[in-house]
Amino acid sequence: MMLFPKTAARRYALAAIAVLALRLLSLPLYPLTDTTEARYALVARLMADSGDWITPWFASGVPFWGKPPLLFWATGGLMQLFGFGEFTARAGTWIPSALLALLTVVWARRRYGASIANLASLMLVSGVLFFVTSGSVLTDNWLALGLGLIVVGSFECHRSSVIALLTITLGVAIGMLAKGPLVVVLGGPPALLSAWLLGSKRFRAIGLLCLACLLGGLLTVPWYLAAELKTPGFIDYFIVGEHWRRYLEPGWAGDRYGSAHLQPLGKIWLLAIPAFLPWLPLAPLAWRGRREDLEGWLLLAWALWPALFFTAAHNILSTYLLPSAMPLAVWLSRGLCARPQQNSGMLLLMSSVAPLLLFAAMLVHAFGGFALRSERDLIAQCDRYPGPQRPVFFTDDPPFSARLYGGDRVHPLSGVVAPPEAACWARRKRDVDAIAGWHPVFEDKRYRLWIRRERE
Repeated sequence: MMLFPKTAARRYALAAIAVLALRLLSLPLYPLTDTTEARYALVARLMADSGDWITPWFASGVPFWGKPPLLFWATGGLMQLFGFGEFTARAGTWIPSALLALLTVVWARRRYGASIANLASLMLVSGVLFFVTSGSVLTDNWLALGLGLIVVGSFECHRSSVIALLTITLGVAIGMLAKGPLVVVLGGPPALLSAWLLGSKRFRAIGLLCLACLLGGLLTVPWYLAAELKTPGFIDYFIVGEHWRRYLEPGWAGDRYGSAHLQPLGKIWLLAIPAFLPWLPLAPLAWRGRREDLEGWLLLAWALWPALFFTAAHNILSTYLLPSAMPLAVWLSRGLCARPQQNSGMLLLMSSVAPLLLFAAMLVHAFGGFALRSERDLIAQCDRYPGPQRPVFFTDDPPFSARLYGGDRVHPLSGVVAPPEAACWARRKRDVDAIAGWHPVFEDKRYRLWIRRERE
């Protein structure tokens, strides 16, 4: 196999570090947005403020049963240590993303060499989906880290039983605490296939894989039991509702905290096209001449399985493809490194696409080119007026970002015609009719802020 020159491999490593560092620096530069980011950041902030590390809470007296606590532990812990802010909220997702990139480098270097490892890590961190989500408040990046560990363990079953046992156990535990039993569904079939085909002691490898899955699951049982005992009904909602019904029922109406993301069957494959840019167009080059490569086929199986699984689901998001990013990057890198001539400068240029797009979007936003779905600035506007801190009333249910930035002073306007005099009033922009005694002072993407004329 002909590999890239060492100088090119070093450039790939430096570029991967630079991309990760740029994403880290971007975390505090724009507000937390609705719906997912603000919702998860709010749950983490409530966990940090309450000191309740067993049950995530959605609101006072309302437990959040939609996800296990790993993201909220990480994000809430950072908030307790360093205070609330966009940086601490998003760093809880950047950390597992950086750990997955590190895992990719360490494992691929050990198995395939430095050139493949460095290029794979660069492809991973600079892919559009991975780059964007690594700086968003999401649970999927923790799941991707857990499944990345299972990839490593399944490939190492015949080489090192200790590494395989530890990595798969840890991967299953992380996945169970990040997204639940989905980690077994997405990791089980390709892991069994890898363990069966990559060596001669197949039954021993399968037994080790099953043992590691059992141990990983057992590590998480205490939290699941504690959560069910503290708020009965959690296991039924999370296991049956969030997994079984969300997958099988189009437009599932049982979601307590949001809405189902109804999509046509097979839409996941269309979502994959932008998700894995700019690298996906290189797949034909990576494929050429690699048809007899067993490990390549297995990496491809790992990359394709999430899309295959969600082909039959209506309720999907592009983030469901994140577990494909790591094996796809390694597969592409192995295929490209096997080619006798490659333009390393072009590959480095391609790796800058996602960072440049993000920072261009941030620049356009900063100069008023478009507004984000966030009420941070609206809440801040209420603090610019003299006197005691004003409560903020919304004519409908306050968005998550309003609750996140406004805390206890944000209220829905229900049962009354107008808020108290010394208050701010957030009305939908479509409600254009004037209200006697009130006038607008600020507007964002969705709301117009009103105050009493006497308080000017």
